[in-house]
Amino acid sequence: MKDSQRFIAIINTAIRYCKWLIVILVALICCSGIRVVNNHEVAVVLRFGRLVGDTREEQVKEPGLLLAFPYVIDEVIKVPVGKVHEVSITTHAASADPTYAEIEDTGYVITGDENIIHIDATLKYQISDPVEYALYNSDPETEINGVVSGVMTSCAASKSVDGLLTDQKAEFGNEVIRQAQAILDMQLKRLQGLEKEKLEAEYKELEEKIAQTDCDMIIGASHAVETAEKLGKAGILLYPGKPSIAQALEDARRLARQLHQEQKNQTILRSIVNNSTFGVMVCNAMGEVILFNRAAQQLTGFSGRDVRGRHIDQIFPTLKTSRFLAGTQEQQDGYHLIQDTMFRCVQTKIQLREESLGVLTTFYMDTRSRKRNLPVSLPESKAQATFADWMACCAGLDGCTRQALQYAHVPLSLTILGEEGSGREWLAQCIHNAAFGENSPYVRINFAAFSSQDAGRLLLGMEQDGRTVESMLEFAQQGTVVLEHLDQAQPQALSCLMDVMRHQRIKHLGGQMAIPLRVRFITLATPEEAQHFSPALRELCGILTLTLPPLREHPADIPALFMRYLRQYTERAEQVPRLSSRMEQLLSFYHWPGNLEELSAVCQRYLYALSMEPGSTVNTRCRLLTNAIGEQALFQSLLLQYPALSPGAAEDPGQFQAGVAAAKEILGYGNAALAEKLGLSRTTLWRKLSSGSSS
Repeated sequence: MKDSQRFIAIINTAIRYCKWLIVILVALICCSGIRVVNNHEVAVVLRFGRLVGDTREEQVKEPGLLLAFPYVIDEVIKVPVGKVHEVSITTHAASADPTYAEIEDTGYVITGDENIIHIDATLKYQISDPVEYALYNSDPETEINGVVSGVMTSCAASKSVDGLLTDQKAEFGNEVIRQAQAILDMQLKRLQGLEKEKLEAEYKELEEKIAQTDCDMIIGASHAVETAEKLGKAGILLYPGKPSIAQALEDARRLARQLHQEQKNQTILRSIVNNSTFGVMVCNAMGEVILFNRAAQQLTGFSGRDVRGRHIDQIFPTLKTSRFLAGTQEQQDGYHLIQDTMFRCVQTKIQLREESLGVLTTFYMDTRSRKRNLPVSLPESKAQATFADWMACCAGLDGCTRQALQYAHVPLSLTILGEEGSGREWLAQCIHNAAFGENSPYVRINFAAFSSQDAGRLLLGMEQDGRTVESMLEFAQQGTVVLEHLDQAQPQALSCLMDVMRHQRIKHLGGQMAIPLRVRFITLATPEEAQHFSPALRELCGILTLTLPPLREHPADIPALFMRYLRQYTERAEQVPRLSSRMEQLLSFYHWPGNLEELSAVCQRYLYALSMEPGSTVNTRCRLLTNAIGEQALFQSLLLQYPALSPGAAEDPGQFQAGVAAAKEILGYGNAALAEKLGLSRTTLWRKLSSGSSS
């Protein structure tokens, strides 16, 4: 009985508490309808999703205390009408061209004069209609940013970059605001006129159509562009409205007319090029052949299929087009042997403003018919080097330079002795230009590839069937003939050459009349090659003799020579980085067994490495130069200059200490690294240095 009473009491207590809980919940729900609208705000009430009030005064609740039904019935939306909102906006240009992906940041648009400009703006706005804001704007800042950035991109396309930066800036801003406001208003009206379900159905249908189409680019309104980009397609924003659509159609018609005219121009140009009597070849900035006309195919023997798309240096290595592209010259003109025939080849750079588009090469038939790989080398139509250039870089060769200037005006045969790559041919050009001028003939003949069958025809020329083929020597009339590798010449070639040099005349094979020859012979040889000359040949070639020291014997000139190559291989001379004192020490310290050819190669390796690390510091450039020369090669130079450092060398404490000092100062070695390179322990290195100091 007592248990039953206790249970009933518990039930009554629980019921009493539940009543109080229900009362409290009801009170809280009722109180949830009480809202405070601040001074800078107004409120809009939605009851079961529908706007409360028939008039605008009833729909908009002023600041103060607001009584509404609980949240489950009424939704109170506070609209900050008194606040000035700010949106940071940057522009971006949509493009189907993947090359524009190089511009990783936003904020870049193309102006009407095809310049790229960055627009970064701050837009301030206030809410004018709280009802429309509450009903139709879920994310206003995102919508405003998208519309305004698109309008800025469109408006910038009709302005010049100078105008946008000066007097047209205010006009541009007003136009952007006007168009953006019109688009936002139109989007609002569209939202007001469409039910949500209908709008979602349209968006779904649009997405399906874009997904099914094979087009790579979609042109349309903002949602169409967003959907296209979501599906991996490019999109271009087309602003709604009759004027915008009409303008887009007019732009499309104008573009179609331009494309048609461009096609006509290309057809005409292609017809002219293909029907030209001289060969025409065009390669792009990467050196790939993109045009090879009919005449070029007939003249060279290469088909268009063999040439197009391949690198020009693979097909015509003697043209050295890559080197020409990397240099500062706008045009080069020279003679080259291609498929058994000598051609005059004129190469001209194709440029658009500062951008290099490629190289145009024209082939002109020359009367000189040669066997492939014959030893005639005419890389340029004229010698370009002058004594002014020589003396600016080779101040340490003052005695040699004075002697060369004297010999330049003496019309006798000259032999220039020197190691390979020491600058013999450079000096020969200087002598030629001082004697004859830059426009006179300058012909180089390499006898290393002469065969006995070719000697007579190439050196003397021939007459056959009423046709005359001039000799290589005749092309040098009133100019200079440079002879190379005479020690490897065939006996018949030497015999023909020596006969011409003795009598200063040429008689064509099969001809009857002797032709006077007025040329200056300059022979280039190493001391070892000259030892193999016969006494008669030595006297004919070297009435005058000039010895050119190797690069290691005038180390003070090496930095200036290195800077010359830097300027030669760099498109803009003002961009050539200066050499630090330690870099100059490195260049002068190295022994350069390959002379100028090695110096040129090191320069190219250094420039390539430097291009990979733009904005490099002095220490970084020094490291890159060390790598370009080769750390092991520099160490070998150290051993050559300081033999006491070599293993097993005779003890010379003073020289050992000097070598260690040079290794630290110039090569940057520490004690540990130097000891390892020398194959010594650090203790032994310290002992040797200490003994040197004691002595």
